[in-house]
Amino acid sequence: MIVQTWRSSDFRSEDLDSVLVLWFEKKGNDAVVNMTHANVPDHQFQALKGGWDDFYWKPWKEFLSGK
Repeated sequence: MIVQTWRSSDFRSEDLDSVLVLWFEKKGNDAVVNMTHANVPDHQFQALKGGWDDFYWKPWKEFLSGK
């Protein structure tokens, strides 16, 4: 498990740090990565959701699948 506080340069000074939690579970010969990103300010939610998909999950999936 990895837990870290995290904030974007787009967070406002009054915004709390968000908390990113990654935990891993074995599934047969594979592994599953689970993620929770808590305390994301409402004004950043859509941008961060799209960013996780576009810049992390999709590239990781392609890399790990050998494409």
